[in-house]
Order: sequence, then structure tokens, then C-alpha cells
Amino acid sequence: MWPAPGDSGDCEVAPRRQHARTPRRAGEKHGWLRFRSHQEIHETALTAYPHVERDETQFTRVEDGATVTVLLSGQVRCTGGVIIEVDKTYEVRRRSGREEIRGVYYRYTARFPGRGNILRYDNGHIEAPDEFHRHEYDLVTWQESSRTLLTRDELPVMTEVIDEVMDFVFGAGLIT
Repeated sequence: MWPAPGDSGDCEVAPRRQHARTPRRAGEKHGWLRFRSHQEIHETALTAYPHVERDETQFTRVEDGATVTVLLSGQVRCTGGVIIEVDKTYEVRRRSGREEIRGVYYRYTARFPGRGNILRYDNGHIEAPDEFHRHEYDLVTWQESSRTLLTRDELPVMTEVIDEVMDFVFGAGLIT
């Protein structure tokens, strides 16, 4: 577990922050959710989340004729200079007069600027667009060291990615 911001690392560590949870059916971690609810969960969770210094992500609605998509893109700036680049595409449907969204394309890339990538979660590779992957990078050479195939349910939500990245970099001694 990583230390709280401002701690030297020798003191007690901060507990993981519980972020807003939305009731969903079992097995639907990335299922349909009302757009406004998703936006509120995202903004509330990142505003109050430990080690998030600044959320520079933005939702954008894209209309192309009858097709509507929502994009979430930008950067989440974290403790120690870690940046998590976010690039998500959501499909949109209308239910009972309300818009609901569900992610179809995901990419979270955690990196140290000027050094290299730490970790990446994604899908949409040309050779297998419906597969989800976890890419881990060697923190000395900055080269990809492993690639793990995941199910849609195993793909973490953004706050889980932040937790994993912070655990990884604190554990490796890259941030003290």
C-alpha cells in the first residue's frame, strides 16, 4: 500500500479510498449506466481520490447522423509525476428517455513523462479488437515485459488502475 500524499513513507499508509459505487447486476462491472450518473461518479471519485493531483479528462459527445458516441479523454496527474492517459469510447443508447452509456474501447496508459510507460490496459488491437489486455513495463528498460489477456469483467475501472499504478511505483521505490 502506498503512503498518503506528504508522508515520508515510514509512517502509516493511507487506506484505499472508497469511491462512489453504483448498483449493477453481478458481472456487469462495465455495463450500461446513465450518462449523467457515470459522469458524476467519475468526477466525484477522482476529485476526492488519494494521489490524484489533477483530473484533466473531459467527456465529449460525438454525433454522426443517427450514431451517437461519448468519448472520455485526457490525463489524470498523480503523485510523483505519474500521468495516466485516458482514452475511452462509449456507445450510447436511449432507455425510457434517458441516455445510457457503455464502454466499448478502453485505454489507460500510466507513464512517467520523459522516462516511459509503467502499465497499460487496453482493447481494440487490430488483431483482436474484443480482447482486453494488461501490458506491464520493466521499470529499468521501460520496455514491455508482459502482456496478459483479460475478460471484460477483469478490466479494472479507473480508480482500480490508479491504485495498482501507485502500489507498483511505491513498491518499486520510484516514489518515496
